[in-house]
Amino acid sequence: MVRRRKDGSRIEYGIYAAPEYDEHGKVVGNISVLVDLTERKQAERSLAEQIRFLQHLIDTIPSPIFYKDVNGVYLGCNQSMADFLGRPKEEIIGKTVFDIYPQEQAEKYFQKDGELFQNPGIQVYEFMMTRSDGVLRNFIFSKATFFDFSGKVAGLIGAMTDITERKRAEEAFKSLVSYAPIGIFIAQEGKLKLINPGFEKITGYAGNELLGKESLSIVAPEFQEIVRQKTTQMSMGEDFTPFEYQFLNKQGRRGWVMERVASVKFEGQRAVLGYFMDITERAAADFTPAPPRGAGI
Repeated sequence: MVRRRKDGSRIEYGIYAAPEYDEHGKVVGNISVLVDLTERKQAERSLAEQIRFLQHLIDTIPSPIFYKDVNGVYLGCNQSMADFLGRPKEEIIGKTVFDIYPQEQAEKYFQKDGELFQNPGIQVYEFMMTRSDGVLRNFIFSKATFFDFSGKVAGLIGAMTDITERKRAEEAFKSLVSYAPIGIFIAQEGKLKLINPGFEKITGYAGNELLGKESLSIVAPEFQEIVRQKTTQMSMGEDFTPFEYQFLNKQGRRGWVMERVASVKFEGQRAVLGYFMDITERAAADFTPAPPRGAGI
């Protein structure tokens, strides 16, 4: 109930009544207590407004977001999650993954949730999920546990980042470099992360022999410093002129290559993309001494 105080301010109160008995147990009246609920009602309205704001906030996020209790029951989600599943939120809340996803996906999903509950904290992994139209998409799942007032795990909150197009681009790039007739490599923090068959053919090394090793490890010692400087300049866009240097192949023989590099993103991190051509034969021809005057006459 609502009333106004003498100063015009609003007061909300509740009336609690209980029967009054005489010594024989007969009801002779009732006892009423007037309780001021103003502060409590204001707190409830404030909490409701905060919840509405937070829901509106997560609904504006384009990535699917959800939260569940410790039994894997959805407590809520954002509009992107509802759109991804092709269901209204009311048909998601109160359900589990077994009510929403195909059996095989649901079992894997449930297993990952269980691992997180057993080891509270943060969990990140890549997984494929079926969209409402039946199309499989690649996602990175980022999930974290949340706790109740006693410090006990109460559930988890998660976000899904669609990386399908990125994965396709990576696969297309890998296919391209696999068939390129020149040497192509990607290096991060100076270490080789990817090389193509052309790189292997020129250097004589297999991929597993070089991946994770220093990119300068095949450069002839006297050229290593200049290669380091040129790679830094070109990856920062300061110079685009190809440069030449000598390398050592797996058998220890020297050869000449012409290289160019650029700065790229690889698996979400800054990297150096480089390509080089074997110019050993051309270099040998350039340094072939001229025949003596009169030779062949």
